[in-house]
Amino acid sequence: MILVKGGTIIDGAGGAEYRANLVIKGDYVASIGELTEKKLNCERIIDASGCLVIPGFIDVHNTSDHHLTIFTNPNQGDALLQGITTIIGGHCGASLAPLLYGSLESIRKYADINSINVNWHSVGEFYALLAKQKLGVNFGTFAGHTTIRRALIGNGSRDLTMGELQVFSQVLQDSMKDGAIGLSTGLGYAHANQTPYGEIKNLVAKIAETKGVYATHLRDERENIISAVKEAVRIAEETGAEVIISHLKPIETGLGEYSTALEAILKSPASSKIHFTSYPYDVSLHPIYTLLPAWAKTGTLETMIDHLKNPHHQERIIRELESRNIAGLNITVMSSPGYEHFAGKTLAAIAENRGISHEEALLELMSATRLRALVSLKDINLDWIIQGFRLKNNLVASIAPSFPENYSGVKHPRSQNTFPRFLAMMQATKMISRGEAVRKITGDPAKKLNFKKRGLIKEGYFADLVVMQNEKVRDVLVNGSPAVLDGALTGTRVGAIIRSEA
Repeated sequence: MILVKGGTIIDGAGGAEYRANLVIKGDYVASIGELTEKKLNCERIIDASGCLVIPGFIDVHNTSDHHLTIFTNPNQGDALLQGITTIIGGHCGASLAPLLYGSLESIRKYADINSINVNWHSVGEFYALLAKQKLGVNFGTFAGHTTIRRALIGNGSRDLTMGELQVFSQVLQDSMKDGAIGLSTGLGYAHANQTPYGEIKNLVAKIAETKGVYATHLRDERENIISAVKEAVRIAEETGAEVIISHLKPIETGLGEYSTALEAILKSPASSKIHFTSYPYDVSLHPIYTLLPAWAKTGTLETMIDHLKNPHHQERIIRELESRNIAGLNITVMSSPGYEHFAGKTLAAIAENRGISHEEALLELMSATRLRALVSLKDINLDWIIQGFRLKNNLVASIAPSFPENYSGVKHPRSQNTFPRFLAMMQATKMISRGEAVRKITGDPAKKLNFKKRGLIKEGYFADLVVMQNEKVRDVLVNGSPAVLDGALTGTRVGAIIRSEA
């Protein structure tokens, strides 16, 4: 048994803070109250005097699966050190399961898919593999729409036939039975952008029958954000499904549109079923190919690369990039496979060093990395993000991976400090109470995703706990075992596979 004594507990339900000791037995919180160590015979005592004791943070949108670091870095240290005990993958239409034919094509813009030996197909088989390997954090996944669609029809963008839609529905239902959380779409990406509304509605209606969740990367996050958000709202209204809009953000150049998009959510009859994720930073991350004009980012990755090699297309791309004021986006290279020396450099510095324009430098970087670079854009209004945290419809997410220790790129702070930074912001601004802030990253996501006995500090619940001292994560327990002590990783890997219990 473990005794956590003397701490101020914030239980994740949004209520008042209180002082109490708690005892952990095995995976669970066994008791909470006036408990004395003399009577308990505990194996370990964690002195939390002067500290906050709160539930482990649930990262509802994590990308460690996209970057394959659940395999290359199973400890998931970046997540643990910021207090995350549960990560959710399979977002934006790309998941590691189900794989009808064993292909990881849908994530190759993020990682080298040849580095992994795929020996699973179904969500159940994938979960079994991860359970055997053991992760440092709990893990659950959505089933990716693009992943399944690509397996059915390849890289085409045509409508599905009735037969193909029936197969898709069956694969999705099987995935839900295996414990998938729901369905995710990446409608802003080339392979899914032309997917008809009727197809999505049909599939979401299927998962809604078993209370699955629909998570969507909008068709457009900029000029057409209002219509894109209204599409997600309409899905919630017409299917009754729980919906999460991924990384909804106020782009500096479109704050009016963002405000109108939020109104569409808040005024909907299905408002209580619609959430959106955001993070406390003013920088967004993008696979570099997403900066191409719309016509140049259709088809396969190879098709896009061919555009970059065609002199006529190069000229057209440069003209259109100039019209978007690429130079004003403050682009920084976060990773550039094969050209690691570019990591951390701004596009402006690369252009100046090469004696070429920003647009030409961007094209060269795209070609050299074969569109596998990751870049950041400082394009988000942070004040509006902070204001958005007041809304009950908002959930906080890192939308980032845990990286290996030998990672050659630049780690965005979201990978390491999203949740402590969020709590510190809320404490400083008094935007919402500390209890409400904790609930937003613990109890609320657990409820949204149908996780039982998670997200709260309560007797009989799993002992995913964080001890914070002076707004910093000091200790982390995952399923009752210390994963971080005094700010250092213990190396313990006891993360569980989290299945939707709808």
